[in-house]
Amino acid sequence: SLGTFVIDALGERFITCLGQSDYSYAYPAQMYYHKRAEGQNTIIANPGLGADQNPTATATIIRFQSTDDEACGILDMTQTNDAFLDAKRGLKLTDNRSRLILQDEITLSAPSQLYWFAHTEADISISEDGKSAILEINGKRMYAAITNGPEEARFSKMDARPLPSSPVAADENYFDNIKKLAISFSAEGNVCLTVEFVPLQSGQQAPPYLCEFVPLSDWVMGDSLI
Repeated sequence: SLGTFVIDALGERFITCLGQSDYSYAYPAQMYYHKRAEGQNTIIANPGLGADQNPTATATIIRFQSTDDEACGILDMTQTNDAFLDAKRGLKLTDNRSRLILQDEITLSAPSQLYWFAHTEADISISEDGKSAILEINGKRMYAAITNGPEEARFSKMDARPLPSSPVAADENYFDNIKKLAISFSAEGNVCLTVEFVPLQSGQQAPPYLCEFVPLSDWVMGDSLI
């Protein structure tokens, strides 16, 4: 699916892709969870029984820069959903490439329900206010924080299963070892959602700071190598 990502840190894969299941497809691909956008690590709007991402869409990398200690890329995802008048997803490695900022800036054509997903084999612990979470796998930990977005935007933990509004294929093989860190909220007009991921050192409960919000239009690396 367009816009998906993975995160490797501290020798572990904290955000993962589901991959393929070992069976033949008896139903259209859009009915299988791991074939749908909701089964990947991306952002979708108003999912239902049909395809939750436009199957003919293309996404263009409109900016990519890299330096010794930073890197960023911005993807134009406007074609992926009819609810998007404009949609861009940016990923930025910063602080000597030790933390990741994932930012979605979207202009909606009508009031919509947005879903943000990140699949993981890690244990998920969500803070009381829902604005941060810790992922833990094999004793290694990753901090995730919603640093910018609508007040309604909060983390939740979900099974790697179809939404109630989604189709279900009777022969689907699900990934029971995987959960997903999720955000869901209603929005209209212009919306921006920023999530920051920071590996935690031993004994840390939170990183010493979180990055300030910067619009994608101002994401510029110094002394770009590419």
